[in-house]
Amino acid sequence: MPTHLPKFGTAMATIGPIALLGLAIGFAGPFGTIAAMTSVARYVFWLAMVAAGYGSAHLVAVFLRQKWRASQPLWLRKLAITIGSAIPMTLLVAWLLPLIRPGRTISPVQMPLLFLSVAVIQAIIIWLLLAEDRHAAQHMPDKPTHADYADELRAKLPAHVTEILALEAQDHYLRVHLPGKDALIHMGLNAAIAAIRADLGLRCHRRWWVAHTAIAALERDGASYILRLYSGQICPVGRSYIAAVRSALRSTPRE
Repeated sequence: MPTHLPKFGTAMATIGPIALLGLAIGFAGPFGTIAAMTSVARYVFWLAMVAAGYGSAHLVAVFLRQKWRASQPLWLRKLAITIGSAIPMTLLVAWLLPLIRPGRTISPVQMPLLFLSVAVIQAIIIWLLLAEDRHAAQHMPDKPTHADYADELRAKLPAHVTEILALEAQDHYLRVHLPGKDALIHMGLNAAIAAIRADLGLRCHRRWWVAHTAIAALERDGASYILRLYSGQICPVGRSYIAAVRSALRSTPRE
């Protein structure tokens, strides 16, 4: 299953915040750029630096998302991305500052303070652009039982299966995501959804159905959204389904 990650520079939903943040930092003119550069050059420079910072965060997120567990808290993941992306950005700033301000050098002793300054900017970029809507992990509804699946679906699954995490349509087949493994069956997605008790899950994409109990978070993915499951599975959310998904997650029954 491909991993869905922020799409660098592909939509106004990402470009807009980059531009606004770049202009705001350009107005403030940190690292002495307000005195060393003309207004136009300063704004262009910071627009480029914020874009580079987002690109660095994107690459670090690509790497780390393969490593972390779905249960890890949002703040810890964003902190890891902040620290990881601030390292190359600190080296970039240390290389650029002497070019912008001739005679200015960054000594090894000054590098930790420069890193902290860059990390603050990276944290702002990450918290603005890698927003995530958490789906409460506590008080989830009861897990399903055999009786919650109609005979025509249950007959196609392994005998011991009592919980379906997600359904994924694949041509004329259906991939049934189960705890610990998958099963490929010959059945249409609509027919399978009709064979499951209606309040157990939701349709999130033309090719996907997901169980409420399996959802760890609804996350922003560039201009679109994804559902992260506790199993680590990533499920896309179609544009036409996002409002219904948000509503369903808010109204999911609690114990």
